[in-house]
Amino acid sequence: MNRTHFAEALNRDYTLAERFSYRTNVLEWLLTIPNVGIEFDLSSSQYNRHTIGLEAKYNWNTYQKYAPSTVFDMFDIRPEYRYYYRHTQRAPRAASDTAKLGFARWWNERFWTTARKNPRPWRANYIGAYMDYSQYSFKFGGASGLQGQSVGFGLSWGYDVPRYQYRKCAIDVEVGFSVGLAVTRYTAYSHTTDGYYYVPLPEKSKNWHLTPFPVVSEVKLAFVLRPVSIESKYINEDPLLKKYLLAKKDVEYPFSENGSINKTRFDESHEVELDQFRKDRKAYRDAFREYMDSEAKSAVDNAVSGLNDEGCRKKLQNYVNSLKFKAMLVFESAVSKELRNNEAQRRKEDRQVKKAEKQTQKQTEKHARKQAGKSAEPKIDNKGEDGDA
Repeated sequence: MNRTHFAEALNRDYTLAERFSYRTNVLEWLLTIPNVGIEFDLSSSQYNRHTIGLEAKYNWNTYQKYAPSTVFDMFDIRPEYRYYYRHTQRAPRAASDTAKLGFARWWNERFWTTARKNPRPWRANYIGAYMDYSQYSFKFGGASGLQGQSVGFGLSWGYDVPRYQYRKCAIDVEVGFSVGLAVTRYTAYSHTTDGYYYVPLPEKSKNWHLTPFPVVSEVKLAFVLRPVSIESKYINEDPLLKKYLLAKKDVEYPFSENGSINKTRFDESHEVELDQFRKDRKAYRDAFREYMDSEAKSAVDNAVSGLNDEGCRKKLQNYVNSLKFKAMLVFESAVSKELRNNEAQRRKEDRQVKKAEKQTQKQTEKHARKQAGKSAEPKIDNKGEDGDA
């Protein structure tokens, strides 16, 4: 494997398509609010930290034959700017450093770096600023309803972690929330007892006013579709992160198309035992698993030789376990397909043998009938006729 090639791959510019990401908030879907978001990197560099995004939610005027006592309608559109950052592993303070921590250094060590043994370099945090415009209509049970508009602004915080990685895209998971102030106006209304219309309540309605306290405008648990996983984006010049990404490339290689962990390579190295393996599928499976564990251990040992962080080692081992699981699924599928093909070939050969036997039997019977017909024909005594003459 070529580590120089991997290192160069970590420092490439992204294409226009790779700078987009798409997300949807699962929590809002659970509240029956369809939503979608798009985000764009402001730079093509892998070291870019800045993005802009736009999210939209819509759940309005659902069809009803009557006026329900519970109303939950919302339309919201939200542009947002984000700055991504990663925690880095804080170097231990020297014993000779007895100076008091200033505010700037304290802030840097407590919020922008971490003293934890597991700095989680694969996780990307973000802070952001947003504005939003929304229309809403809420009413629950016997309480008065509120219908109005709102303009808000505030801050967001959260983090993204890699979850599912595929050949041409990745699905990450995002957790976060937004807090801010809002300027709003609304009309209050009540629900009539006959259940067919609403009655405005002017005494409870309000014109434009600023909310007297910050509000949590969004809680997010989202799936994010990216052409490139968050693990390789918005990175910083952190040596630990680079070591981790290079180690991850190292352990991926044996499971790749040109690597050693696949059924073809295994069959080539165990050609003598193949006939026995094909008769005993469990022995075949166990032998491949043992072979895979040996090859994977060698790759992991080589990859983590320069990785001195225990958290990264555990994360890497979990990743290798997922690769091994996928490799076993591919192996089982290939063996099943091979067995099906062999069985189909065997049945085809059996049919051909039976067909040949049937044809041979027909020919034998035909020949026997022909011989029987010849033996039944009357014979002419030419010698007797000559004597009479």
